[in-house]
Amino acid sequence: MAESDEPREDHSTTSTVTVTLVILAVVIVLAWYLKRRAAERQPVLPKVEQTVGAGVGVPATAADPTIPRDAEGRPLSDYQILTPGGCRLMDDPGNGGDAFKASTPQGTHRFRLYWVRTAAVNAGEPGSARDVIDHFALRDENELQEVAKDAAKFTLSLLRARPFRIVTRWEKEAGDDAFLCFVYLDNGEGGWQNLSSWLVRSGLAMIVPCERDLPEPKVSAAEYQKQLETDEAEAKHSRTGAWAR
Repeated sequence: MAESDEPREDHSTTSTVTVTLVILAVVIVLAWYLKRRAAERQPVLPKVEQTVGAGVGVPATAADPTIPRDAEGRPLSDYQILTPGGCRLMDDPGNGGDAFKASTPQGTHRFRLYWVRTAAVNAGEPGSARDVIDHFALRDENELQEVAKDAAKFTLSLLRARPFRIVTRWEKEAGDDAFLCFVYLDNGEGGWQNLSSWLVRSGLAMIVPCERDLPEPKVSAAEYQKQLETDEAEAKHSRTGAWAR
């Protein structure tokens, strides 16, 4: 029987092409799936609101409290007052004369006082410790630690014993996790005592000038610095606190 002149179909070539197309389709689908999964796992970064620190702009995450604003986004005030009924000192190893952790209506946070610095109980930064030693003319590290403990005891005992309110702009210094603030303590006579001023008058804190006005009573930063310098001069003259060493 004579062979047919029609060309034979190459089944092996057809099968190879089909398998190749299937594999290519699988690879494309798999690559798309892996890319989508990677995008879903990508962490969502919090939005950042720019706030102005004490002379330095410091970003604050969306989780941080901020000054209340009106419907048009304008700040209702330069400061927010956290009422004494909602403020309570919390135990924390970082608590000291000028910084502490407190529970507030806006959550639990670390706070640091505007305008003053005290010696740190845990020695703190070497430069800062040297500034305090030089300022009060202390003789050595032992005297520095005694002053640090006195300042911590002064502040923390007051915060435990008296109602207090925190007045803050919810801003931080660069490299610090504490919100800067003014603290006002019930003086037991129907008034409120500024803790920063009280520390300076007691010879337990050095003045650290900044641009923040005193909110209660309203006093400009320049005028408040003069008040603090007068308080410091009186403490030094009477050899109060660290000035007695």
